[in-house]
Amino acid sequence: MVDGELSIHRATVGVLFGRTNWTKWFHPTRGRWPLGSAIRFGEEVVNARRFGYRFRVAGFEEAVLRNGSLDTTTSSTSPST
Repeated sequence: MVDGELSIHRATVGVLFGRTNWTKWFHPTRGRWPLGSAIRFGEEVVNARRFGYRFRVAGFEEAVLRNGSLDTTTSSTSPST
């Protein structure tokens, strides 16, 4: 993006899931979303400056916040058997 063909174009990145608790710094729990979101927002700011793009963040929750589960093998909406 910086030195290549795309460097002459303006790019905007859309981040839909702005409420997140997913980070490598701590185990994700629903109550940690403000800190997790702030960390991820900071990462996006740094990358936007580095690569020269704009970004917009929506406030949707990531799936792990919506269903409270970290287990990817099951769905919280599927009926119990």
